[in-house]
Order: sequence, then C-alpha cells, then structure tokens
Amino acid sequence: MLNLIRSESLAGLAQAVCDSIVDEPIYVLACVGVPLDAPGKPVQWLASAGRANGYQQELALSWSADVPEGRGPTGNAIRDGRPHVMRDALTDPGYAPWRDRCSQYDIRSSVTVPCRKGECVVGVLLIYSDIPGAFGLDELELFQRLSDEIGFAIALDEERSRMRGAETARQEAEENLSAAVQLGPGVLYRARVTAAGLQVLHVFGDTARITGGEDCKVCGPATLDSMLSSPSMLTALRALNGEAVQTIEAPVPLCGATRWLRNAVRVTAHDPGGIEVTGYLSEVTEEKRDQLHRQHVATLLTLGEMATGMAHELNQPLTSISFAAQNAEFLLGRQPTDVASAVVKLRKIISEANRASRLVEHMRVFARNERGALVRASWRTALNAASEILSAKLRGC
Repeated sequence: MLNLIRSESLAGLAQAVCDSIVDEPIYVLACVGVPLDAPGKPVQWLASAGRANGYQQELALSWSADVPEGRGPTGNAIRDGRPHVMRDALTDPGYAPWRDRCSQYDIRSSVTVPCRKGECVVGVLLIYSDIPGAFGLDELELFQRLSDEIGFAIALDEERSRMRGAETARQEAEENLSAAVQLGPGVLYRARVTAAGLQVLHVFGDTARITGGEDCKVCGPATLDSMLSSPSMLTALRALNGEAVQTIEAPVPLCGATRWLRNAVRVTAHDPGGIEVTGYLSEVTEEKRDQLHRQHVATLLTLGEMATGMAHELNQPLTSISFAAQNAEFLLGRQPTDVASAVVKLRKIISEANRASRLVEHMRVFARNERGALVRASWRTALNAASEILSAKLRGC
C-alpha cells in the first residue's frame, strides 16, 4: 500500500483500488465513498469499477438514519463503524429497497466496510459479488485491512488539503502585509535581541524610506541592523518586557546626521538566550522638529504673558539698588564718614543686583530653544526658582 502514501490524488488512488478488486471475476462492482457533513448526509463516491458499474451510478445513498437510503448497509456501517455483510439480495429483508436493481445487475451478495481515521469513520468500501454468500471471515479480514489503508489515505489527503490551505492563507497574508507595508512610511521587521547584539530575521518594506534613500559615501547604505543596533535603540529593546505593544523613540546617527526613529514593537517570544520582537520602524525627525517648534512657540507665548509680571519683579530690585546707592553716597559724604552704614547699603545693592540677575537667568532658561542632556534636577531648586519668578503674584502685588 505504499502507493497510497505516494499518490497525489485520492480519487486516482481509490480508482486503482476498485480496479484491482474487480480483477477477481467473482466481484462485479467495487466502490469507495466518503460521508459528507451536509444536509441529508449524502455519501459522495470517489471511484467505482466493475461490470455492474451502472448500479452504483444510479445509487444515491445517505448515512442518515432518518431516510430509507441511509438505513441500508452503507449508512449502518458509517454510523456504527462495523462491517455489514449482505449474504443474498433475494432473501435479505434489509435489502428490499434495492432488490429489483440488484437482480438487474446480477448482484447477489455484498460487504460494506468502514474506513477509519482513528475512531472516526472517514470513508466506506463496498464490494459486490454475483455469488450468494461470497464474503466469509477471510474476505472480511482482507477487505478490513484494505479499508484501513484507504482510511489512512483519506486522512493523509485531508492533511495535505489542510496544509495547502494553510500555506495559501500564509502566502496571501504575507502578500497583503507586504502591500500594506509598501503603502506606509516605514518598515515591518522581525528580529532577535540578545546580550551579544541584534539580528534582523525578516523585513517587509524598503529601509530607504527611513534614510531618505541616501547612501553615505563613507558608511555605505544604512541597514536596518545598524539602525536597531544603535546604543539608544538597542538599550530600549533590551529593556522590553511583557507582550503589549510599546513605542520607542530614539535619536539614531545616520551618515553624520541624527534622525529620530519611532519603533512600535512587541515581544513575540523569549527564552534564556534573548527575545524575539516584531516591530514597525518609521522616521519621525520632521515630526519631532515640529513638536519642538510648537513647544517653543508655546514657551514664547507664555513668556509674553509673564513679561508684565517680570517687569514688576525687576523694578523692585532696581529701585532698591537705586535707593541704596543714594544712601551709601550720602553716608560716605558725611563728617565724620559713616562707613559701617555705607557698607550695609552696598551689601544691599549687591544682594538686589544678584536677585535681578537670577530673575533674568530664569527667563533666559525658560525661553531657551535647545535640548540638552537629561540630568537629575532638584525639586527644591525648581520650586525656589518658580517662587522667585512668581513672588509678586504670590504676594498679591
């Protein structure tokens, strides 16, 4: 039965089985059918052979117990999973519906053997003879072995069909995904991240859309591996945890320039050696520039709103400086000179000048349109600076 495994066509294999059976003269018809899970539960014939072939061609059987066509040997064998022997069509009461047709094709006895896939009946083998009582224990044993092989072939064909369907679905999904990625601004990728580095396993899309199609004369074309392996991006990838989609935005040096890349990524597999990730990488440099520009514009608007209050804040230390300088001049001009009092006024001048300088510096920092390196900041320092800027409003002035 090696031909069963090698056959590419279940119908062709079933036909070969039927042809080999009717080579024996006592067998006038051999058929192979499969039960369909459809309304009426019909039996579909895969193949038939023999000089009584017209009998099968006119036969519309079922495996439903609700109709007469399903209460014969074929329907019973499919339902109960046991062979059924009809010893003489002229006397067997269960064969009454088909007796006249049996006489027409010189059929006197038959055996119906279920074909199994494990515990399930997936097919049926029917053999007819023109001799009454042609099927004994030896014939049953032979045809049972044959039906087991047919059942294996049917199961194998179903598995092949399932695999072909899965492969077709995979190819369609891949084509649809590739088409969708081609319409987008970035690339879809699958990669493995380990302590040693990063390896890109698969890429959908063109990385030139991220680099702008530019090839550095020194570095050559930028690759997805090099982008994802930049220190900032690789550090963020190694820190991924869980299976939720996470967004990483990081500056990546490309051919002497810095580009901002956005990586929407999730972990799809992990093991002691590392993780596998699937992500969508796109360039967002212009978006980041626009974002920074909007932030700067908002800062300038806020600065304009603060200008009136700041003018009042600066006016106070400047007025104090003016009065203290006049008093110091007066004290130094007296006879005898009041040096101690003059020093107090001079210290007042220094203190108020420092205060005015700090206010100006706070405003310069607030209005500055630049991004420095992130450092730890003291909340106390920030609170004191804000209090100093807003001191007039806090005092209700």
